[in-house]
Amino acid sequence: MSYLAFADDIIIFSKGTRKDLQTLMKFLRHYELISRQHINKEKSSFTVDKHTSNLRIRCIQQVTGFRMKFLPITYLGAPLFKGNKKGVLFDDLIQKIQNKITGWVKALLSHGGRLQLIKSVLSAMPTYLLQVLKPPKYVMERIERIFNKFFWGNIGDQRKLIWSSWESICYPTEEGGLGVRRIQDVVQAFQLKLWWRFRIQNSLWSHFLLEKYCKGSHPVSAKLSYIASPNWKRMCRHRKEAENQLFWSIGNEKSHSGSTIGLVRNPFMR
Repeated sequence: MSYLAFADDIIIFSKGTRKDLQTLMKFLRHYELISRQHINKEKSSFTVDKHTSNLRIRCIQQVTGFRMKFLPITYLGAPLFKGNKKGVLFDDLIQKIQNKITGWVKALLSHGGRLQLIKSVLSAMPTYLLQVLKPPKYVMERIERIFNKFFWGNIGDQRKLIWSSWESICYPTEEGGLGVRRIQDVVQAFQLKLWWRFRIQNSLWSHFLLEKYCKGSHPVSAKLSYIASPNWKRMCRHRKEAENQLFWSIGNEKSHSGSTIGLVRNPFMR
């Protein structure tokens, strides 16, 4: 729930009937009176299914005074979208990275200075978005090409020879690399963490997934339906690898994901 109602932003789901909308607006006006806070209708919007009739859309606009937006929309810095075309969702991020590099054009940076900026600034810029959305492979390669060109001094109109591939640069220092993290390694780490959160944390989100996809089954052996959400499919692709890193302490409690700990499936630690 903390992600549905967060700070100054909130997402409200509704059937969109006139009665439901009138009840909702009455509640929001009551909130304004009690909190002395004003809801900015200019920044408020609604999104509907593509099959929604024009009559229903006009009704929503009339009752709420909100404007309609089409997906994808941005909420808490992450895109909410429908469909499989995810590449365009990273265009803003790539542009921000390029703008950041452009701002360093006049700086007299050594290779060491550029390496430090890649590690501490540029590599950190995609981190937030990568936690919730896996980019297509070509997007990850595009970002890493930008990093590699910057490292070798290809900034603005400057063109210099690229002496090594980005893959070689990302090797650990003891293996002859420079210790930069590859984006796909970061993405995989976040995918494993997502499964860990599902299995360990006692949250509304984990209980929802358990009831929807694992009812009557252990999460490791739950069947993967073709109509499952993309996030659940993404988690299941890494569940065996993640489970091998989970260890349970012996006790009378159930696991936070709601499934009892199995003697065969779950490794124990003393």
